[in-house]
Amino acid sequence: MIELRDQDIGTRDLEQGMRASPAMGFVTIATIAMVLLAVFNPAGLENGIRRLPPGALTSGLVAAASGWRQSMERLGPAKLFDDIRRMARNIAP
Repeated sequence: MIELRDQDIGTRDLEQGMRASPAMGFVTIATIAMVLLAVFNPAGLENGIRRLPPGALTSGLVAAASGWRQSMERLGPAKLFDDIRRMARNIAP
């Protein structure tokens, strides 16, 4: 029997009749992750945008992210994320 490390990644799956996944799968996953970040952790999104190189586009994005963060805090999803993070920190040793 051939050991897994001797095979290319995904060889066993392809031999079992599975199709190789297209690269669009990554785009879909990345988009979903960004939407979840924007809704539940808008402060993290804003901080990430603030780290971009300075410029007119960055200034506009920072202003939009700041407004978005305020909206999510007012509507509640950001508070939910902060509450869950706080509870997780209290549980962790």
